[in-house]
Amino acid sequence: MERVGVLFVCLGNICRSPAAEGVLRAMAAARGLTDRVHIESCGTSGWHAGEGADPGSVAVAMQRGVDLGAHRASGVPVDRLAEFDFLVCMDRQNRRDMGRIAPGRDLHLLLDFDPAARRQEVPDPWARGPAAFEEMYDLIDRACEGLLGQITARLGEP
Repeated sequence: MERVGVLFVCLGNICRSPAAEGVLRAMAAARGLTDRVHIESCGTSGWHAGEGADPGSVAVAMQRGVDLGAHRASGVPVDRLAEFDFLVCMDRQNRRDMGRIAPGRDLHLLLDFDPAARRQEVPDPWARGPAAFEEMYDLIDRACEGLLGQITARLGEP
């Protein structure tokens, strides 16, 4: 059985990338793809290693039926990058950082998976208040739908 790996990347792994991990995991589960899609997230910095997701991200996630309670921030799993088919960055700086960490790998911006996106980057909501987290989740939700479409196509699923 083919399996697809997705690694979401942001700076600290406490706001955007864990949100994307939770959203895509919930979408994959709703389509019965839990065993066929492996999803993780990481940060390019080690600033928050071991910490839980930002409370603002957790609160908005819970309102949307996504549980981030078990999340613990981590750095890029350099020794396991081959496990991931999609390396998905939240912004251009994350992509530049990943380019140095994983040279030669195909790196995506999450919003490239949303053809209607009016921007290229998911803005970092850290310390910007609840509205910033709401905006972040709206962007992530739409882009994850597009990403899941590419994953299901790769898996030969409808």
